[in-house]
Parts: sequence; C-alpha cells; structure tokens
Amino acid sequence: MSNRFIYIYLILVLIGFGDAVYLAALHFYQADPGCSLIAGCDAVLSSEYAVLFGIPLAYAGLAYYLVLMTGILFYYQYGSPLALKITQIVNAIGFIMSMWLVYLQAFVIYSFCQYCLLSALITTSLLITMWIGTRKFNSEA
Repeated sequence: MSNRFIYIYLILVLIGFGDAVYLAALHFYQADPGCSLIAGCDAVLSSEYAVLFGIPLAYAGLAYYLVLMTGILFYYQYGSPLALKITQIVNAIGFIMSMWLVYLQAFVIYSFCQYCLLSALITTSLLITMWIGTRKFNSEA
C-alpha cells in the first residue's frame, strides 16, 4: 500500500475518530446532539440500538477508529502484512456494522443521525481506500 493511500486512510480515520469523540462526549454528558442537517438525532442516539452489550456505540466507535489508526500506523512503520490484514478485517466488520445501523435508522427507528451517517460514510470510504490501495500496491509488486 503506497504512502499516499496510507495518508488518505489516516485522514479519514482522524475524521471518524473526531466524530466518535463528539458522540462519546454527548453520551457521557447526556447532552443534546444539536443536529443541524437532519432532524432525528435524538431519536437515534437515545434508541435501544445506541447501546450494544451495555456499551454505547459511541464508545465502540472510539475503539474502532483507534484500532484502525493503530493498525495502519503499525503497517506504515514496520510493513507488517499481519497489521494490514487485521486492519482490513476490522474495517470490513465496521462496514457491515455501519450498514446494519443505517438500515436500523431507515427501517426501524425511522430517524437519521447526521453524525452516525458521517461515520458510515467514513467507514465506507475507509474500506474503498483500503481496497484500492492494496489492489494498486499488489498490482505494482
């Protein structure tokens, strides 16, 4: 994977991490999300689906983005194929989870959260960046 794709990946991870920090802080302080683009954030963030196994999804998002950041940095620093493979797997799991959560927003909760949709968009962009970056790298090798 070339440095250019790693840098793009890291920028996306940092944006996602910032989004997750904001949502985690909202949850921790039980604050109003103040949605400005889409009405319905409150309904999504206070739904039963905002917590999984007793863990708020905002906190899980923090862990998710930290794992991705650690994995891609470890790959960048040491060239570890195992770190890259783990990052790919975690990213794919995150993508599947994001699609499930978008489905829940659309067809179960009937409301959308702009911060949640941003996270889903970032996770999708991360998956595409990883796929293109590793595919391009493998074709050059």
